[in-house]
Amino acid sequence: MRVFDSRKLLTISVLLLIATLVVNGATSKETAVVKDVSFHPNGDSLEVKIATSEPTRFTYFELSNPHRLVVDFHGIGNAVGFKEKSIDKAGVARVRTSMFTSKSRNATRIVFDLAENIPYRVSDQGSGIVSLHFGTEKPSELKPSAEPVLAAAANEAPAELRAPLTLTAGPPVVPETAARPLPMISLLPTVLQAPAVQSALSTRVSLPSVPIAPQAVPQVPPSLTATQVPSQYTGEIVSIDARDMDLKDFFRFLSEFTGLNIVLDPGVSGTIPVLSLNEVPWDQALDIVVKNHQLGTQLQGNVLRIATLSALQAEENTRKALRDAQDLAGDLVNKPYILSYTKADAVALTLSRPGILSPRAQVIVDARRNALIVSDIPNYLAKVDSLVKFLDTPNPQVEIEARLVSANKSFSRELGNQLGFVLGNNSSNSVSGVGSVGASPFVRTPPPGVNVGGAIPLSVNLPAAATSGLSFLLGTGADVLLDEIITAAEARGTAKVISRPKVMTQNNTQAIVSQGTQIPVQSNQNNTVSVQYLNFSLKLTVTPQVTDAGTILMNIQIENSEPNFAVAVNGIPSVTTQQTTTTVMIPDGFTGVIGGILVDTDTLNIRQVPGLGSIPLIGYLFKHTAVAKRTLELLFFITPRIKPAETFVAAPLPDRPPGR
Repeated sequence: MRVFDSRKLLTISVLLLIATLVVNGATSKETAVVKDVSFHPNGDSLEVKIATSEPTRFTYFELSNPHRLVVDFHGIGNAVGFKEKSIDKAGVARVRTSMFTSKSRNATRIVFDLAENIPYRVSDQGSGIVSLHFGTEKPSELKPSAEPVLAAAANEAPAELRAPLTLTAGPPVVPETAARPLPMISLLPTVLQAPAVQSALSTRVSLPSVPIAPQAVPQVPPSLTATQVPSQYTGEIVSIDARDMDLKDFFRFLSEFTGLNIVLDPGVSGTIPVLSLNEVPWDQALDIVVKNHQLGTQLQGNVLRIATLSALQAEENTRKALRDAQDLAGDLVNKPYILSYTKADAVALTLSRPGILSPRAQVIVDARRNALIVSDIPNYLAKVDSLVKFLDTPNPQVEIEARLVSANKSFSRELGNQLGFVLGNNSSNSVSGVGSVGASPFVRTPPPGVNVGGAIPLSVNLPAAATSGLSFLLGTGADVLLDEIITAAEARGTAKVISRPKVMTQNNTQAIVSQGTQIPVQSNQNNTVSVQYLNFSLKLTVTPQVTDAGTILMNIQIENSEPNFAVAVNGIPSVTTQQTTTTVMIPDGFTGVIGGILVDTDTLNIRQVPGLGSIPLIGYLFKHTAVAKRTLELLFFITPRIKPAETFVAAPLPDRPPGR
């Protein structure tokens, strides 16, 4: 049996009690959080209250480009119910909350996006409540500041608060005017063996007037920096001013600044002569330096590898050569492709292009089944699958309808006159016109003394080509006879001819439709008789191309030729041709006029007896007048229509009778 000393037992109990209190205290601290952020607008001002589960220390500072106010609550968690909220009140655009973590500290960060030159006030109201007031307010509404330490520090040493902190090879050097402790936090780490680096970030704190050890630059998460820097770079803002900095020291500085693990290739060396950057993202500074020194980066997790471009290129070439060697050493796989909408030989020609198949590939064309058999490495067959699927698709068909409209209009008018007279009919001397083969419509008994073919000889023989007219015979005694015939004719005519060829073809495939006549023509050369045929036809040649916009681009040729036997040479008729050749784009289903010909002919012909035909009014008895007008108009119309493949359904064949 063991006997316990009462003093030892009391000591153990006290130690257990102390440990319990320590653990409870630590647990309480770990569970402390920022509970809520509330907003209270009041006219042109805005009051924001930040509530924490227990009083805790906090710091706040400003950032520019764009203008922001950052408030950090150190060592507590984030239980705010939102990550981002739009405000648009009193110069506050929005508010974002997140957790900030670095090697030296953890904090709940609240960022206010502000307009330029917006006045604000930060005060600690106690009991875990921090109040921020944005905008102007009336003097009677101003409350006494709850941050006397900050106000005192600002009044006593404003220059020191604005002085930049410079990092050298040794400990930080602070201006002599700031020898006494100031409520200031260093926003840049101490980098050993590094040239001077200056911080351009202004800092405000709400801590007691005690010196604080330098800390790493607060790093805003990418979600918060996406709208702060209007570019492709999203890193934390940093300012650097250095001369003759070794590359290794620069990358070491970035490693401590960002928390990334940076590994340098043995070939990385050199010096940065001058590096002066003011408030730029750290990833932009990194990008500038690696480009200036022909370096490249590779990020894997939180490890950033930096090497020369030549080393990275050599590694990539080695990896590619290894992949190619592994592919070429693999087994070939045969895969058949049965095509439905395109020719196998055309697809085989496309697959033979460089870069689609491996050097070991083979393509076999089976024309009977319109199929392909591809033998290749499995990695390449996936590319062949997508390409064959893309090529073997139904091609839209296009119906093209052309119209040739020919309209003719003609008008003609003729006026003619025939005149015969005899003077001195009863005497031996007489005067008359020239002989005429035409007979006079009048018969006289006894017949006149001067008679040619039973008619009085004509003095004016200008008849019209018509049977309409007026004739009369005047006799003034036995000595004078007058025989007059007036003829007139008028003709009108209209003609309209419509030719409408129609053809259907696939996209990007030429189509020809023709209708006409062939006329045989014999020729004799060297006692050899040969026959040639002249084609006279209406012909439409078109090649359509369907665009993604639903229009049809067409190369069109329309020709209409006819034989003209009225104008023949050695019995061979001449050719009357109407033709157009063009390239035109027309929307689906629309009709366009692609050409036209207009011929207007106006003719006046006059035949007359010299002198007498020019006499006004009476001159019409001695002349022949012919008026002719003709109008010919020809128009070419074209109408394309896209016909999808699914609109064509084959009709079922009728059932055959039994025994057939």
